[in-house]
Amino acid sequence: MTTAVATSPEDLAALFVRHFTEGDLDALAALYTDDAIFVVAPGTPVQGRAAISAALGQMRAAGASIALELRRVHVAGDTAVLSNTATVSGITPDGSDVVAPTTEVMRREGDGSWRYVLDDPFFSA
Repeated sequence: MTTAVATSPEDLAALFVRHFTEGDLDALAALYTDDAIFVVAPGTPVQGRAAISAALGQMRAAGASIALELRRVHVAGDTAVLSNTATVSGITPDGSDVVAPTTEVMRREGDGSWRYVLDDPFFSA
C-alpha cells in the first residue's frame, strides 16, 4: 500500500479513515509523531507509534469502523488544533454507534507534512 502524507491538517482525517478502513496499521502509525499520544478510552492514553498502532489494530480487529466529519480547525504556524465529529460503529454490545467530538493537535514536520501529536476522541466528554 502506498503511504500518503497529509499536506494540511484536514488531510489527516481522510487519511486516518482510509488507512483504518484498509487495515494499514503501518500507514496509520505514520500519521503520528514518534512521541504522539492517542487516547483509546476516557483516561487511557497510549504513547508512541507502536502503542498507537496496536490500539488501533485492536479496534479494527473488534470490527470497528470510523467516520470523521470536520467541525473546525485552527492553524497557528506549524501547529494546528482540529475537531471532528467521530462516529464509531461496531464496538458496542447493542450495535449502537458511538458519536463524539474529537480534539486533535497536529504539527507540520520539516518535510511539510502534518502529523498528529495528540489525538483524543474523548477530550470533550
